[in-house]
Amino acid sequence: MAEPVVLVPRTTVESSNIASVGYSEQDRTLAVEFQSGAIFQYRDVEPGLWERFCEATSKGSFFALHVKGRYRADKMTGPCPSCGAQGVIGTKCADCGCAEHAREERRYEEPAR
Repeated sequence: MAEPVVLVPRTTVESSNIASVGYSEQDRTLAVEFQSGAIFQYRDVEPGLWERFCEATSKGSFFALHVKGRYRADKMTGPCPSCGAQGVIGTKCADCGCAEHAREERRYEEPAR
């Protein structure tokens, strides 16, 4: 049985690439929603990195330099198996209403070793 989907709450930011960001200190999880609508959650992110991210003038540049490729990323959006529309995994499709969005079976941004 799949783990339940828990999304970290996000706040809108001004960026040409990033729509919103959030952080769960308890879970050490950084959530990033891109302008494309894709949501990724990055695990084992230190609170200090989150603080620096919030203070960054350019969220996109900070993300590219300090997050992308450095943390395990879980994609939290996926396709509806019936109609293909994208949405949050585990939620009922808003387009067709007959299926839940599924996790895509591929890895994203494995951390550099």
